[in-house]
Parts: sequence; C-alpha cells; structure tokens
Amino acid sequence: MISKAKKYVAVLLLFVCVSMIFSPQTVYAAEDSSQHETVKVGFFAMDGYHVMDEEGNRSGYGYDFLRLMARYWDVDYEYVGYDKSWDDMQQMLEDGEIDMVTSPRITPEREEKFDFSRPIGTNNGILTVRSDNSTIVDGNYSTYNGMRVAFLNGSSEIKSFAGFAGNKGFIYDPFYFDTTAEMAEALQSGNVDAIAASSLRKTNNERIVDKFDSSDFYVMVKKGNTELLDEINYAIDQMNAVEGDWKTTLYNKNYESIETKNLEYTKKEKSIISQYSKDNPLHVLCDPTRYPYSYNENGEMKGIIPDYFRRIADYAGISYEFLTPATRDEYIAYQKNTETTDMSIDARLETDNYAETKKWGITAPFITMQMARVTRRDFDGKIDVVTTVDQTVANSIEDAMAPGAEKLMCSTRQEMMEAVRKGKADAAFVYYYTAQAFVNSDTTGTMAYTLLEHPTFTYRMVISSTENHALAGILTKAMYAMPQYLVEDLAAQYTTYKATELTLVDWIRLHPVITVWVLLIFGWLLNTIAVTMVRLNARKKAQKAAQEKAEEMAELAEHAQAANKAKTAFLSHMSHDMRTPMNAIIGFTGIAMKNNPSDKVKNCLEKIGESSEHLLSLINDVLDLTHIESGKMKYNPVPADVKNITDTALDIIKGFLANRDINFKIQREDAKIPNVLADPARLRDVLVNILSNAVKYTPDGGTITFEARCQEKGGDGYINMRYRISDTGIGMSEEFTKEVFEEFVQEDSGARTQYHGVGLGMAIVKKYVDMMGGTISVQSKKHEGTTFTVDIPLEITDQECNKSDTGFSEKVNLTGVNVLLAEDNELNAEIAAVQLEELGMNVERAVDGKNAVEIFRNHPKGTFDVILMDVMMPEMNGYEATKAIRAMNDRPDGKNIPIIAMTASSFAEDIQASLDAGMNAHLSKPIVIDEVIKTILRYVHN
Repeated sequence: MISKAKKYVAVLLLFVCVSMIFSPQTVYAAEDSSQHETVKVGFFAMDGYHVMDEEGNRSGYGYDFLRLMARYWDVDYEYVGYDKSWDDMQQMLEDGEIDMVTSPRITPEREEKFDFSRPIGTNNGILTVRSDNSTIVDGNYSTYNGMRVAFLNGSSEIKSFAGFAGNKGFIYDPFYFDTTAEMAEALQSGNVDAIAASSLRKTNNERIVDKFDSSDFYVMVKKGNTELLDEINYAIDQMNAVEGDWKTTLYNKNYESIETKNLEYTKKEKSIISQYSKDNPLHVLCDPTRYPYSYNENGEMKGIIPDYFRRIADYAGISYEFLTPATRDEYIAYQKNTETTDMSIDARLETDNYAETKKWGITAPFITMQMARVTRRDFDGKIDVVTTVDQTVANSIEDAMAPGAEKLMCSTRQEMMEAVRKGKADAAFVYYYTAQAFVNSDTTGTMAYTLLEHPTFTYRMVISSTENHALAGILTKAMYAMPQYLVEDLAAQYTTYKATELTLVDWIRLHPVITVWVLLIFGWLLNTIAVTMVRLNARKKAQKAAQEKAEEMAELAEHAQAANKAKTAFLSHMSHDMRTPMNAIIGFTGIAMKNNPSDKVKNCLEKIGESSEHLLSLINDVLDLTHIESGKMKYNPVPADVKNITDTALDIIKGFLANRDINFKIQREDAKIPNVLADPARLRDVLVNILSNAVKYTPDGGTITFEARCQEKGGDGYINMRYRISDTGIGMSEEFTKEVFEEFVQEDSGARTQYHGVGLGMAIVKKYVDMMGGTISVQSKKHEGTTFTVDIPLEITDQECNKSDTGFSEKVNLTGVNVLLAEDNELNAEIAAVQLEELGMNVERAVDGKNAVEIFRNHPKGTFDVILMDVMMPEMNGYEATKAIRAMNDRPDGKNIPIIAMTASSFAEDIQASLDAGMNAHLSKPIVIDEVIKTILRYVHN
C-alpha cells in the first residue's frame, strides 16, 4: 500500500499502533469451545507477587505466572479482589465468587475445601525486622524473646512459625493484619518488631533474620472443580517442558532486586562518608578520550560513566571532585599518582586478583561493554586496513577481529572512525556506545555499525591503596539502589541523534525523497494559484480597457463571460484536485504529531501544519471569490439567532488571540434581538474576516474593539444589524481605503510576506455584504488604526431557528462501530483509516464505488453501521454507488444505513448533489476528525 516514493509516510506512521479491545462475555464453564474461557482469578495486593499501579498495569510473580500459563491455554482472566485480604480470597473461592487463586501452600485444613495444581514455585517463611534494628541478632534466639510479630490473617505462616518458635525455645506476641501493606506499615512505625510471612512478599527497608518451613506453593481451586484443574495442570506441564527453569526466572525477575538487600548504611559507613566533605572531597579519575563513555569538555568531565558516578555519589552523600586530564597520557600519569588520585571509576577488571596485588578496593561491576565494528555502508566484508589507537597493546582487539590486516594508527577513537568514513580504512573496532554515537551523528548517512557478541569487558570502580576500602561497599550499595536501566538511559542522552545539530543541507541530503515530494506538492499548488491569479488580473485589466473603449465593450464582455465559464469549470475540478493532496499533507502531519516526534521534527511538522493551513485558506479564498463571481453562490437566508452567529465568530477570534498581548473589547447592547432570516455562514465569515485582519495587523499592546447594535427600521418587519470593528493597528492611507475592497490589492508590498495574504479577504467580505443587501465602509489613518462599519438588513421571523451543534464529549465511545470506507486515493484512505481506528472503530476499505456496492451486498445485514463515501471515484462514482445501495430490494438495511459524503468537492451544489443522491450528510476535505465524529454520532447513535 505504501510505495517507495512514500517511504517518509511509513516512517511517520511506524509507531502508530491501533488495537481493538474485545470484552468476552462467556463464563468459565462455557460449552462453545470456539470462545475463550474467562476465569476469575483472585488477585490480592502483595508487593512483589501481585502489584497494580495507578494506571491499572499489573506485575509481580503471580501475574507473570498467569500470563505465562496463558500461552498454553485459550483463556481470558478477570482479576478480582485487589483490595481484599488473603482471608477474603479463601472465602471467595469457597463461595464461588472466584475460580482460582495462586500462592497458597497445602495444609490439611485447606485440603478439606480445595484442590491444588502442580507446584508453581517454592517459598520459605521468613522473619524480618527493620534494617536499623540491632537488638534482634540473626540466629541468637534469646534476642527473639518477647518479639511482637506481625502475621497475615489466614496465612499458613501462623502455624508454621509457632512450631519454629517452639523448636528454638523463644516466645513472642502475635499481631494479625488483613494485608501485607498493613504489616509493613506497622513494622516501619514501630508497632511491631518483626514480620513472619511468605518469602513471596517483597521486603523494603527490612533485614531477614531467619527462615523457616520451606515448601512448594500452588494454584488452588474449589474442591471438585476437576475440569478447571485439568486445564491448569495441562498449561503447567507445557511450561515445564518448554520454558526451562521458569520458576527461578520469575523469582529472580520479581524478587532478586535491590529491595531484598540491606541498603541502610551502618554507623561505621556513615562515619566514613562524613570524612569526604566539601573541604576534603574524593578525587575521582576517568579516561578523557573515550566519548561517549567519558570525555573532557572545556575542563569538565562528561559522559555515561561520570554521570553514573555522580548519581551514586549523590545517593551515598559523598563529596567528590573530578580530576580533569586533557589527554590519555595525562590520564595515565594521574593513575600512577596515588597522592592526587583517590579512585578510578573506569577500571577494566575481570577478577579481583590484579586489584589485590595493587592493594585496591573494588566495587561490584556496574557496566559491561560490548564491542562494535564500524564500517561504511558499502563494506564488502573484507578488512584489508583496520584502524587502531596509537598505543602498543599485545593481542589487541584488532589482531583478534582482523588478523593480518594492515593497521592505520590514530591518536583517538574519533579519528579511527573518521578514517573509515573517509575511506582510509575498512573497519574500526570500538565500544558499542562509541560506535552508536558516531554513526547516529553522521549526517552523510554513509556509516554503519555491527554489534559484536564477543568479546565483552566488565568495568568496576577501584579505590586507591591509600583510601578506606570500605568505600567500595558504600558505592556498591548505592549501585544496587539505582534504577535497573540507568546506564542505558544515561547512554541515550549521548547516542541519540540531536536534531538541533542538523543543518538544512544535512536534512535535505538525508531525506531526498521527502524534499522532492514537498517541493513538488507545494510548487504545484503555488503554481496553480499563480495561474489563477494571473487569469483574474488579466480579466480585471480587460474590464478596465473595456470602460475606456465603449465601442469594444460588447465584444470584451462576451470574452469575459466565456473566460468566466471556463474558469468556473476549471475551478470546480481544481477544488477537488487541490483539496485532495492538502488532505494528505494536513492528515499525515496531524498523525505524525501524535507520535512523540523529536523537538526538531515536531518544529518542522508544526511549520508544515501552519503552511498547510495558510495554503488551504488561500485556496478557499480564490475558489470562493470565483464562485461568487460565477453567480453560483447564492444568498440562502434561514431562521437564525444573530446573537449565536456573533458569539461563534467571537469564539473563533478568541482562538486567534491566544499568545497575543492584545486588549479585545466587546460592546453589545442588552436588548433582546429577535429571530431573523439570515445566512449564518456568510454573516459569520464577514465578521471573522474583518476581525482576523484586525488581529493580524494590530501589534501586541494594541486594542481591538467590537461593537454590535440592533437598530429598528421603522416597523417594516426588518432590523438593521450594525457592526463596528476598530483597531489600533498599522492602518491604511486615505488613498488605499478606496481600493481595499478590490481583488489582489495590498497597500504594502511586504505585507504579503509579513502577514501572509494575497489581498482577497476584504474583496470576499464586500461581495458577501452586497449579496446580503448590506453596506460596508472603512475609515483608517496610517499608523493609528482602522474602523470598519457593516450594516446588514435582516427580516424578522417568527419561525424557530435551528439549534447549533453544541459539540460532543471528549469521552465519546465509538468502539466497535463498523465503517465501510469508499476511497480511491491511497493516502486519503490511509489517513481516514488511522484516525477512525484510533477511536476504536473497525474500518473496511472499498477502492471505488463499484467495490463499495459489492462489499455491502456480500456482507450480512447489519455488518456495517455507517458508510463514508468519496464522490469522485473510478468505475462508479459516489452518487451512483449510493443510489445502487439504496435500491437493493433484497437488502432493506440499504435504505436506512447512514451514508456520509466525505469528498474534496465542497461547493453548495456539491452538497445538494450528495443529498439528492440519497446521502445523509456531506463532509468536505481536508477532513476535520471532530466533524467526522459528530456526524457519525448523529446518525449511528441516534
């Protein structure tokens, strides 16, 4: 569907993912095997086992087990009871409110009421105290005497801990709680001394002092529910056969984290930390030549490793100061000087042996570096020349990866990769993030890198022989406290390409297809407008010449009429042909903006959007003006509320005033204005055009005044609506006020560039006012401001006026609405499908009118809820397709299904033609998704 020429569209849409959510209604015992079984699972809160965040996302050992089991079982889970206690879970299972619950051990009491699956894990009873509790000593049972111990109501640990205490000879006071969260709170507040619970409860700021009663745990179902138990055991058997040691994997994922370690610093460690103050900071060293891992920029150490160290040092509360060598030689010299260097944070050590000979303290590993091969994109796989840094290393990576290749010596790794880019060498071997940063920032697009599985290098931090080696433990504790993907997150800041560094030339070089398409589309559109403007100017000159030469008037009038007819036919097609690509530009720009673009791309998209809206307004102005002059645009008064029309215009202008410092004054009389016969669209356009010009030409700090007055006209059944719009803007000369209502006229030649316009707005306003039988005048003074006065005579009516659409709720639910989309243009079809499916609708596309009729006929009655019908299509146009569907004798729903025109043909006669063909409504392209939603809601939900 997406050709190579439209590859940029695919990129913009790459991250758009539309999913349909189905809510199965079958219960667990459903007999129809084609439906998923729905099983109600007891999902009680227990940190580490059952967890649910504020957005409703679930996690934990129990949740991961259920999802793993669902791979081998056609099941949907309904999670029940997150706010319930464990005691409640057992009662709910017994009462049939849930079908199963996981995590219990087998006890004689439970076996009387429930059946159990194959084992799904092993746990212990654990006794925990607060991390800072030094009175209870591990294994010294005399210190356990008199403990206040928290238990979970209904848990097996109540009985097993009693046996444990009896065997060890200590006594305790039990306290019972409904949830694990309540137990943890009681421990941290000092209301209890210890917690005796399952090891499936994740601990936090706690120390495990003893373990007791190790046993398996299971899935538990109600006694006699063998059908469900067989399904569970079958899935577990498949997991055991296929998933390896899944129990250990799930346990390590959910419990082997920092929260199970004692991260509290001891008094001794806090004393060591206090020695490193601002007056006596820890002097820290790292390599300044290994971008993006570590590098010196203007005397400041930056990179992944320095940033990582800053995070852990700040966590530990250690004051530090980076040493700032500028070269690798200076770095090596610092390494040898123990008087100035307290620790090095980028030591490559595989074992402790070498560090021990140097009397260093070493931390746990904090980063594992993989190698990558950097080449040009045209690399043929053969390495004749390989680059390396200018230093002697036995058994270097280059020797291993490119044996026998000639070595090109460079002073830095950046120079190595530059040598490859310039074709001086075939490959360079560097650390992965170094390669990624270089290739991602290469604006030529000629470079590539390949991640190597081997070798890998583990990095640690080393403490100098002159410093306290316990610093290694302090820093290691801080490492364990860091987020799991901290290194990756820090790396992204250096390796992700920053669009702000991209020049226009670079952007064009990297995106030639987009550039060509943008230039072609905008060039074609601007050329079309220019041709139209030339023709209109030519006609204007011809008319002026006709006035000077009366004897040629008849002949010129005849030529003008012929040109007008040709232009009308031309513009009728151009309305469709210009709006169709504009729909694609505006639509795909909107879709791309929803998918978290980078700041640079977002800025480009916003500019494309602004330019597109401006271009569309120019197209509309040109088309409207010529449509008026052709005589096809008619004044169509209907019963209307003038106050509502005025309010709508003012609301639109208030949107234009956003982010502007303009004082907008509104002066309206309180008297009730009667209902009148008016053309709401034309009257609103007059007000919006004048007001938008006032906003455009009034600088910040200025004032715009809007006055509306209803004047009686001597009892002849009419009122006169007078509007006066004044501004303190740039104003006009007295000479120009005489020309302001002419076409393509602007006083200042630079205004077209500065204020974005072609001089058609006021010409359209004048023609609309004339059409309504009104008058418009202007007073203005250069650099002081402008005042427009509009008088519109309106006939009073007793008829009830149509109520305007008040909008729709942002929370409308269109999920499951089935749409048949008839659209021959690939891009427009793709835009409409994406936008509709994002709202939960199901979309089936027809490529033309004939195909739409066939699809509707070949699907059962009630398949589709609404049809969106383009008009200008091959094979069978939208009017013909609509008539064919309405005429189906064997399909009575064809007469009633809502059919909505969605077309670039937007004139009044086009709208009437849609209604005459049997369509329910007409929407013009470029489509506005809010209007589409409103229209679908109007016909589908009603």
